Amino acid sequence: MGAVIIETEFLIVGAGPAGSSLACFLASYGLRGLIIAKAPGTANTPRAHITSAATLGKPNLSS
Repeated sequence: MGAVIIETEFLIVGAGPAGSSLACFLASYGLRGLIIAKAPGTANTPRAHITSAATLGKPNLSS
C-alpha cells in the first residue's frame, strides 16, 4: 500500500483534556485539523479525574 498525504491546518498529538480542548477551540474559529492518539477508541470509564469543571467553560476572549 502506498503512502497517503493528508493536508490539514493543524495536527494535535494526544486526545486528552488539553488536546481535545485545543481542537474544540481551533474548530470554533473555523479551522479544520486532525487529532491522533495512542488509544484505539474511547474509554468505558472516566479518565480526566483531575480536570476542573471550571476550566471546561468557554473563555471570554474579548478583554
